[in-house]
Amino acid sequence: MQFYKNDTELIEAFRHAEGHAFEVVYERFASGLCLFVDQMIKNKQVAEDIAVEVLGKSFRRPDNFESFNKLKSFLFTSANNAALDYLKTQKRHDKAHQEIKYLQEYDMDDVELAYIRSEVIAAVEAAINALPRQPQQVIRMAFIEGKKLPEIAAELQLSYNTVQNHRARGIELMRVHLLKNKWLSAPVLWIALSLIDRN
Repeated sequence: MQFYKNDTELIEAFRHAEGHAFEVVYERFASGLCLFVDQMIKNKQVAEDIAVEVLGKSFRRPDNFESFNKLKSFLFTSANNAALDYLKTQKRHDKAHQEIKYLQEYDMDDVELAYIRSEVIAAVEAAINALPRQPQQVIRMAFIEGKKLPEIAAELQLSYNTVQNHRARGIELMRVHLLKNKWLSAPVLWIALSLIDRN
């Protein structure tokens, strides 16, 4: 996949409809958009469909986006609107109507915060997936499942010190992975690092 030094180079290539740029944009935003929509509608499959549809719209008119921030704003605003439309079509119970009313009050700051949250989740998940098998297993059990180290040690039939070492190594490797990810914005990087340091 073609390498772009920064977002300016990427958006220029995107505006010229370069295939590699489309691939990079898809890789950068697909998971975040999916998480963002899923938080609103609680339906992962529909969220994935909306994410693909929104990205497809941007790919059909790439010259519309003068900057990377405009592209990002378009993607998450469109995803937000599509999620609202989906909720409106459901009309299953009063809770759905209450949720629509709440979501309709989102302003761009709310969308940006939701985007940052989804990016943090995606960044941490990618860092966990990049870990070697045993540190990854320990980190998943500790971070995702919320298990304590003695519980992990008993379940994996490992000594407490071994589990502790795997956890420490996993956290360090995650930090390195995150710091090497040049696509992460400063807020996303800071929150992700803070999150893993608290665990």
